[in-house]
Amino acid sequence: MPDFRRLTPFLALLAGLLLAACGQNASRPPTPTLILPKTYTPTATPPPPTPTATDTPTPPATPTPTPVPAPTATPVPAHHNAINGVPYEAYIIMDDAVRTHVREIFAQGLKMGRNPFAFSKMGDSIIANKHFLRDFDGQDPNLRPYNLGDYQYLQETIDYYSGSFDRYGAAVRPGLNSLMILNPRWTDNEECLPRENMVDCEIRLNNPSVAIIQLGTNDRANVLAINYDRLVAHLVEEGVIPILFTKADRGGGPNNENNEIIRWIASKYKVPLIDFDRLADTLPHRGLKSDNTHLSAAPRFDYSDPNTFRYGDAIHNLSALMMLDEVRTAITEPAP
Repeated sequence: MPDFRRLTPFLALLAGLLLAACGQNASRPPTPTLILPKTYTPTATPPPPTPTATDTPTPPATPTPTPVPAPTATPVPAHHNAINGVPYEAYIIMDDAVRTHVREIFAQGLKMGRNPFAFSKMGDSIIANKHFLRDFDGQDPNLRPYNLGDYQYLQETIDYYSGSFDRYGAAVRPGLNSLMILNPRWTDNEECLPRENMVDCEIRLNNPSVAIIQLGTNDRANVLAINYDRLVAHLVEEGVIPILFTKADRGGGPNNENNEIIRWIASKYKVPLIDFDRLADTLPHRGLKSDNTHLSAAPRFDYSDPNTFRYGDAIHNLSALMMLDEVRTAITEPAP
C-alpha cells in the first residue's frame, strides 16, 4: 500500500504552484472567430445578352410568291350562238350527263349494228312536211337552196348525215300521236311487217343511230306522259339516241303540260332536248300559222337574212341542225 505521508510534501508543493499560477494576470489568447462564407441570395434571372450586329442570325429569305392568275370562265364556242336573244344553253339542252349517256347509247347501238351516219324522223305534221330538214340534202330540185350564214360550221354535220335529211321514214305522218306510234294498228307503210309498229319498222328499214321526235300536238297530257315515256325507253333499249322537241303550240292543257312532260322525260332518261317552246316565245304569233298548230314558212332558209329569224320553220330547222351537231360531236370526239 503506498505511503501517502511521504507524498504529502510533494503534493503541497504542487498545490502551491498551481495556486500561484492562477493568481497571475497573464492575458488569455483570443478566441478565434469563425468566418462564414457570404450567404448567396438569388436574384431575378438575368435577361439574355442583346445580340450584336455580328452575331444576329440572318432570317431565311422569303420566296417571292408566284402570281396566280384569276380563274376565268370557260370560253363559249363561237358557234354557240343565241337565237333571237335566247342563250344557246336555254334551247339546246345537253349537259355533261346527257352527253355521257348519248355516248353510252351510241356504243350500245354500234354493237347492235346501228348506222352511225343515219338518223330518222318520228312524229306528226310538224315534221311531216316537205321542208323539215329536207332542204339540206339537196336531192329534190324543187326545194330551195339554203344559206347557213354565220352557221356555216353546221355544214360538217349536214355532210356527216347526208341522205337522212331527205327521208320521211315509216314513223312520220300527219295527225300522229304518242299512242298511235307504238300501236301496230296504225302502221300503214307497205314495207312494214304484219304486227310491226311504225317505230320498229323504221328502225329495221333505216337502222338509225339517232331519232328526232316531234310529238305532243295531238296528245292529251295523261296519254302523252305514258306513251312518250314508253317510246323514249324503247329507243334507248334499241341503241337509238332520241332527240326530243318541245312544241310551239301550247295545246295539251292550260299550264303547258305537254311541254312540261316532254322536258321531264328528257331529264328522266338523260337524252337531248331541243326546247323549241323557248324559241317560239321570240317569234311573231309564236312562229305559228293562223291555225295555231303549224309553223310559219320562210321564203327560204337563208340564215344570212335577219328576216329569216321571224319564221317558225326556219328556227325549227336551225335548232334541229344545232342539236344534230352536238350529238355528232359527242359521238365522234374522244370522251373527256
